[in-house]
Amino acid sequence: NVYFFTAMDGIYNMYNNGTSISQILPIVSDVLFINKEEYNPTDTTTAQANMLYINDAVNNASTIYKQRPKII
Repeated sequence: NVYFFTAMDGIYNMYNNGTSISQILPIVSDVLFINKEEYNPTDTTTAQANMLYINDAVNNASTIYKQRPKII
């Protein structure tokens, strides 16, 4: 499992054993919602991914962005 959290300088992920803390987005956000979603990468297959719903609290707090994080 991977946990996602916000900090003063961005959004981070961390494995459930407390290791491999990595910044995944350098956006200061005060909204963080994670939703597991299914999507179609090709015409014949489906995949699932955690999608992050965030805002840019400094520049555009009233807009919510959706992004699939790249987990390192």
